[in-house]
Amino acid sequence: MMATGRVDASGNYTLYSGVEGRPGAMVGKYKVYLTPDSSGSSYMESGSGGPPQPQKDGPIPAEFTSADTTTKEVDVQAQDNTLDIEL
Repeated sequence: MMATGRVDASGNYTLYSGVEGRPGAMVGKYKVYLTPDSSGSSYMESGSGGPPQPQKDGPIPAEFTSADTTTKEVDVQAQDNTLDIEL
């Protein structure tokens, strides 16, 4: 299961699970990791064909840049969810 979203300059976000572009995520547990968006492309546009690579230096701590290294997990419930992530 995977959901994606973009964080705006104020820290707000909306998750999308890819179901016809409708907002929301399927119920379940998710690992949370963050990647900087340097391409300017929409989250629904295809990328370079591979997953984003972890960034060694930057505004996001390295441990949160990969599904393999992140310690952040969230449990999406069948209701409105606000899941704030502190880094």
